[in-house]
Amino acid sequence: MENYTFNSLTLQMEGLRVTKTSKYPIFIFLLSIYVFIFNANLGIVLLIWTDRSLHQPMFLLFCNLSINDMMGNSLLVPRVLADILAPPSERLIHYYECLMQAFTTHVWHQRPHRANHHGL
Repeated sequence: MENYTFNSLTLQMEGLRVTKTSKYPIFIFLLSIYVFIFNANLGIVLLIWTDRSLHQPMFLLFCNLSINDMMGNSLLVPRVLADILAPPSERLIHYYECLMQAFTTHVWHQRPHRANHHGL
């Protein structure tokens, strides 16, 4: 057996192992969690935005955290949902898309940690 090296910008995702029988229950479960998280955070943002008495620093922090959570989940979950339904041979991602996902996920998840670490 020979080792072949390809210079391709398309990567195949191998870590996501979903059987044919569990594909739809996992998809429905993850989709329902995503919709709940998105709607709950959107409700928090709308409540803080519409109620003038909630325009205080603490509630604006809650608003920013909700927006951050919506954006972070919207970055990863739709792609995972699409990959759950795709056959394993078609779970492909372009190198630059993978790089952008890794970068934004790292930046998104590191921001609150750094702020708390430095006491800001």
